[in-house]
Amino acid sequence: MSYFKDYEKAKKFVEFMNMPEISESGRKTGTIKSIEFRNVSYTYPDGTKALDNVSFKINAGEKIAVAGQNGSGKTTIIKCLTGIYKPDSGEVLVDGEPVFENPSIKSRIGYVADSNQYFTSYRISDLKKFYKDVYGRFDDDKFEYYNKIFRVPEKKRISQMSKGQQMRTAFMLNMAINPDVLDYMFDVYKNSYGNADSRTHDYGE
Repeated sequence: MSYFKDYEKAKKFVEFMNMPEISESGRKTGTIKSIEFRNVSYTYPDGTKALDNVSFKINAGEKIAVAGQNGSGKTTIIKCLTGIYKPDSGEVLVDGEPVFENPSIKSRIGYVADSNQYFTSYRISDLKKFYKDVYGRFDDDKFEYYNKIFRVPEKKRISQMSKGQQMRTAFMLNMAINPDVLDYMFDVYKNSYGNADSRTHDYGE
């Protein structure tokens, strides 16, 4: 999400993230019981060691925020969790199953990056169709529910959107796939605290 200039905006964001989720069927989306990193290490091709023997476990219903300086490994943790990166060593497990190259697990994970590589000629309607083809759980009603809040013009092409509108679009699309795990990134108090940022992780009960 975009950065917040004052406490009240941050407070509203927290209140929004605690809103009840909806779906046409009314089902609860969270079915994952645990996420675990076991002695995970990852080094980038240039030799930068981003993660060194990282271990933790998160149980269902918990919300966590991973905070730290630029380059401390926050984004690498999320990219390992979403199966984008394969750890050099160790395991990333969701309900005891490895995430990397595991489509059945990855389809249950939503990921909102701080920059989004969408097809720039697409409109929102095109993106919704794309997500429906990829994610069988995509919920049109849920997308429309969130867009009543964010009010992103659906006729705009991605190339015509601001970065903030692209982030909101990505958030709505990922909420609409009814993920069991949602990872999203946002800058907090960027003006006041330089490049300090936060990576937030949430998954349902």
